[in-house]
Amino acid sequence: MISNISFKELVERYGLERATEIFREGEELSRRLIDMFVTTGKVDMDTLKKIADIDPTGNKKYVPWLVKMYIKDKESFDFDHLISIIPEFDALVKSGYIESQDRDINRFGSIQELIDIVNDANNRKSASVSSLSKDFEVVRDDEDFLVVVPHSHEASRKLGLKYFSNFDRDDVKDDERNNCTWCTTYKTSAHWNNYYNKQILTLYYILARNPDIAKKLKARVSPYADKMAVVVYTDGRFELWDGDYPKNKRMNSEQVKAYMDITGYSNLMVGDTVEVPGGKKGVVDEIDSENYTATVKFRNGKVEVFNVNDLKKISK
Repeated sequence: MISNISFKELVERYGLERATEIFREGEELSRRLIDMFVTTGKVDMDTLKKIADIDPTGNKKYVPWLVKMYIKDKESFDFDHLISIIPEFDALVKSGYIESQDRDINRFGSIQELIDIVNDANNRKSASVSSLSKDFEVVRDDEDFLVVVPHSHEASRKLGLKYFSNFDRDDVKDDERNNCTWCTTYKTSAHWNNYYNKQILTLYYILARNPDIAKKLKARVSPYADKMAVVVYTDGRFELWDGDYPKNKRMNSEQVKAYMDITGYSNLMVGDTVEVPGGKKGVVDEIDSENYTATVKFRNGKVEVFNVNDLKKISK
């Protein structure tokens, strides 16, 4: 399948039966696209894969137009920019912010025309919601860390641009240094709505301000781990995504452990045995990811609430 997603990931998301259907549909779609563009010599296979990865739709409906634009001007075809522009356009079309006459991507004769339409739609949208941009919580704000929890798309975008953009990256184009890599900070609210409203996840944005801490994170975790997005699921599971641009990366278990060790943040989960201040041991019964607290149940049946940072996880 022309996609970065593996069959294993499909099974985890949809179950074996639906994953098999999706995989077969993807194989058929891949063959159709290959016949259209690779077999005919318009583009090579690697290029088609890169172009297909830009398209967020299941039927890859934007690929023919993207191939056309690529053939028209290969030198200015910016894969890194389009990987955010195309999903934005698609989300704006679905949410009704793109005028009806502009919803067919094939009407655009250039990528710049598409970008102009996306910018116009975003400007109209942001003008009506600017008053909501203060809807966020500051969990920590000191010389070592800034930790914030956005509660609206507008707040998420504002925080992303102000504190987590690429302003300090010499390897990023000048006109992209104000961008933030996390999709929940994009102009379109589609990604935010999926995470926050549909899946009801909590998002933490963490900035390591202390130069020594940032240096350790970059050396041991990821070159871009000084900016980290933490996605917390309702059952206490969580993921860490670094601030690499244009594609942020999910941290593996070793990277997560290193991040926790350096920052002091916990990787607690419900059911973990912990030591509380004073030396008593108990089991994590509930995690309040929004307030960063955990309810610990002791052997005598008593329960107490603690700040997560005050708990020491005991290895099993």
